[in-house]
Amino acid sequence: MDLDIYNDTYNTLCSSDIKQNAKVLEIGCGPGNITRFLLKKRPDFKILGIDSAPI
Repeated sequence: MDLDIYNDTYNTLCSSDIKQNAKVLEIGCGPGNITRFLLKKRPDFKILGIDSAPI
């Protein structure tokens, strides 16, 4: 899934003043594309992704 149009927003989130090892809840994560993007930029994030779709 290509979501490049949102990369500026994700980059802003990653470069903001969010503390190291911040806990992030991603609701409606789908296959985890955003989580993957965020962890590439900020591997210190502790991300929990949830989605109601079956596996």
